[in-house]
Amino acid sequence: MRILSALPIVLAALTWNPAHAVENEDGHVAQSVLLVKNRKALFRIVVAETPGTPYQPEGKRARYPIDGLHLAAADLVSYTRKSTGAEPEVLTNQTRDDGLIHIHVGMTDYVKKLDLDLPRPQGFVIAFPDKRNIVIAGIPLESYEANTRDGVVYFLRTHLGIRWLLPGELGEHVPKLDTLTVPVRNVRKEPSFLLRQASGYGKVFAGGERWAPVRWSRRMGYLSGAGLRFNHNVGNIIDPEKYGKTHPHFFPFINGKRVVPDASMKRRKGYIHGWEPCYTAEGIADQAARNIIEHFDKNPGAYSYSLGINDGAHICECAPCRERNKDFPEWCQSQSYYEWANAVVKKVRQKYPDRYFGLLAYSRVSPPPRGIVLDDHIVPVLAWETRYFADPTVGRRKSEQHVDAWSKAAPTFGWWDYTFEGSYFIPAFYARHMTKTLKYLHRNGLRFYQDEIHPGKYFKNAPQEYLRWRLQWDIDLDADGILDEWYELTVGKKAAPYMAKYFAIWEEYWTRRVIQTDWYRQRIDGEFVAPFLQRRECGYMDALTREDVLEAERLLAKTVELAGTERQKQRARFFHDYFAMAKSRLILPYLAHAEMSRKRPEAKAARSLFHDDFDKPRPGENPRFQGWGSWKREYSKAECFHDENEGHLGKGSLCFHNEDSLPSPLAFTNNLPFDGFVGGRTYRIAAWCKTNEDIAGRVRLYVEFLKAGGGSLGMVRGSKGKFELDDRNYDCTKEQWEERCIYFTVPETGWEDVETIRCVLVLQNEASQVGRKTWFDDFSIAELEVAE
Repeated sequence: MRILSALPIVLAALTWNPAHAVENEDGHVAQSVLLVKNRKALFRIVVAETPGTPYQPEGKRARYPIDGLHLAAADLVSYTRKSTGAEPEVLTNQTRDDGLIHIHVGMTDYVKKLDLDLPRPQGFVIAFPDKRNIVIAGIPLESYEANTRDGVVYFLRTHLGIRWLLPGELGEHVPKLDTLTVPVRNVRKEPSFLLRQASGYGKVFAGGERWAPVRWSRRMGYLSGAGLRFNHNVGNIIDPEKYGKTHPHFFPFINGKRVVPDASMKRRKGYIHGWEPCYTAEGIADQAARNIIEHFDKNPGAYSYSLGINDGAHICECAPCRERNKDFPEWCQSQSYYEWANAVVKKVRQKYPDRYFGLLAYSRVSPPPRGIVLDDHIVPVLAWETRYFADPTVGRRKSEQHVDAWSKAAPTFGWWDYTFEGSYFIPAFYARHMTKTLKYLHRNGLRFYQDEIHPGKYFKNAPQEYLRWRLQWDIDLDADGILDEWYELTVGKKAAPYMAKYFAIWEEYWTRRVIQTDWYRQRIDGEFVAPFLQRRECGYMDALTREDVLEAERLLAKTVELAGTERQKQRARFFHDYFAMAKSRLILPYLAHAEMSRKRPEAKAARSLFHDDFDKPRPGENPRFQGWGSWKREYSKAECFHDENEGHLGKGSLCFHNEDSLPSPLAFTNNLPFDGFVGGRTYRIAAWCKTNEDIAGRVRLYVEFLKAGGGSLGMVRGSKGKFELDDRNYDCTKEQWEERCIYFTVPETGWEDVETIRCVLVLQNEASQVGRKTWFDDFSIAELEVAE
């Protein structure tokens, strides 16, 4: 299989001359260069001039640059000072003839005159052209200096022993050196992955200020859109505001009529949600190609363009589209979409033959097309959980079949992963499985990798993410060695085995026990494999035991006890304190709920807190709904109303009727005060539901707990997870009233900041099809008398 190894970069041809040798004053070839002695810098830094922003030392600006040459030069200064006590001078694109060695960072005027064969499009060199100059440089990517930055990181890691174990100062490992000597050895490095990207590092992190995680990811090798652009974008190419009146046939035919997206479907990033074009429409490939060519005309430095489908979209149902996709399920439009993409790229490459086109092989275009091979400048990014490979039967088989099919349809591919570290209350740690899977995918053509990580406030999965970044730069590294070093440097030699055992608990859990849960099976076992595992619901903890939790806490307590230096003790407490909090506040309460949900105890109601029968109006807001509100997508035309003629015990209920509308999640919601709940007491929340058709799944009752200061219990900013409890029975039988019920015990302590319980009666997308009616009635909350 031919693998895409480089994106085109228009730079002057440079050739590498490895024959330079550094001579001492006596004419002998030097084996090393002395850079620091007795806290004195024997070198200065020369940084290439970058238009627009001059170099600023760390701390001189509230938000000094977080990337490229600025971060690289600042790091070279600050870590030399922290390690040796010496602080080198920084000059911008100039040198001085005073005997000091010059380390050139980036393409200075001096470096431009050398014959250096810089890796392209990514990578760096560290070169020793003569006795007074050292070069750390890589070519710019769209004015993005990640290559040189990676070279400086390599220099600091290799010669000063610097490690960034966690974001912020807490994670810095800086050995103290009396002298700094660098061997004279030319280095040329290229990364294993051309896209190394992860989302969520700009969110709050408990171990440092806001920008610390962003800088950490850059030091670990982050490379964003300069590597490949592929995100949701079709709605911007075929803009409804531009073509809705002139080319209505560009837009989807749904439920017997053309649907041109209106303002209700336009969000912050434009019209890239909720709909897909008619990819078989006459002239749509020509128009898309013209728009993309215009983009490249206006942006000559751009080398890739996204053809990514819209998100959460409803596809066109016209006869030509269904005919083109007849070999696929009704929800799939792979054939029409990829034929359109091939046609568009063919036209664009007539003018711009060297550009590349990323796209998301996601959701409705997840399967590859049949009978065609994509243009070799199209890079599909497969949206697929790497945790699916952990299941040795169905999950691995389906995953490998998916990779094999795409390997035949495309010369190379990318991957969109869904770690969502911050969404899970327990560490989602599977580092060895992740290593094995990444190596397998790389052998099969994977060169672009994106992860939705969102580490959030605590970064409880740090060693796995540290390893993931290192492997993306060099897939052949020894993963066990990297993890062992991380444990030892993080908490010290004596404590490291206990921290390693702590994370081994979670590796075993996520690769052996989670795969047996309904939470996992419902996403992988059906005909359609969901791109990602559900992170809004807590079913991933269903296989967890109280003994697991207590053993994990014991190992962390031992880690704190044996940690070495004060900094290592701080790191140990960082992991221990989060887990101790989560244990009492989130994990054990969920395990108690799950146990009661399985047994459904027949307990006597000691006290009724709420009861809504929806039979008669009640004073206050929404009197006919007895205080409940309703929610649906902006585009949904489904009706929500009070049905006076239908009820469980009496006459009156809440009803959703999707008579003629795109499916949308539909929900009735009510926020109730939490001050009536008592710590240590057990509660039962129940509601009754009925539908006019059989529904296989996703008619739910769930509750979440809202905090006084805002936000939901357990929720991490930027992530999807929250402490959500629900009834596990999602099916509904036609014309039969069925009960949904939830059991939980309020912890004695830990929920003092909970102000409101939010109760939700919801139909998921698949449960709100056209013609569907669903009723809800007799909602109640009661405190139970539970035998000891």
